[in-house]
Amino acid sequence: ATENPLFFNATRQFDSGDKKTVQALYSQVEYDPSEQVKVVLGARWEQESTYKLVHRYAPHTDNETINTRSHNDDSWEFTPRIALIYFINTEHTLKLLYGEALTRPGLFQRVDSLTELDNEEIKTTELIYLGSLSETFSISASFFHNELENLSTRVTFLIDATTRGSRVDNIGSYDTDGLELGATWLPIETLRIDVNLTQQNSEDQRPGFEQLEPAYSPKTLANFNFLYTFSPQIDLSLLG
Repeated sequence: ATENPLFFNATRQFDSGDKKTVQALYSQVEYDPSEQVKVVLGARWEQESTYKLVHRYAPHTDNETINTRSHNDDSWEFTPRIALIYFINTEHTLKLLYGEALTRPGLFQRVDSLTELDNEEIKTTELIYLGSLSETFSISASFFHNELENLSTRVTFLIDATTRGSRVDNIGSYDTDGLELGATWLPIETLRIDVNLTQQNSEDQRPGFEQLEPAYSPKTLANFNFLYTFSPQIDLSLLG
């Protein structure tokens, strides 16, 4: 199969007078029912304007082809956030977090889709422990569960026997469970060492795809940071 040559000679732009505008409003309330307990409630409202995109293949030639894609949903969307914080004592803290977020399709994704794309949505629940074992050493542990829906993915398909095309579609749905461990050590006043290790497992929730390994979702992640302070104005950092 060969790729469509018109794909490499194309322009993409807003229709005359159109533009993309995103408006958002965020509100947060904190409540302390006791000295050891804090409750945080947050909410975000977001709106994206309507607009039309024009995609011209092989412009100003005999083969010129014009496709248009429209974003017609300008409704306000709501995402909540909740945090319950328990201060066991001055050295140890527990947090239970829940939040929702959305990612809007980019302009290139909208142009390259055959239908209007939905927003990618993620719901996260997390239980976090923070502990200070000494003045120079602290640890953290986080158990998390993520639910990702409407993941925008590029799909390749055959136009005819010798030509293939591609489009963007909402076909992804993944659940992820994981554990993240972290530690911070200050061996001397001018040196800070941070180490983090994450073990996670993601599963494709689409029927028939449960046994496939999700792309770009490694089971193990590790990183470190060595930060040395020469003076209040100069730091040296080594990341890995």
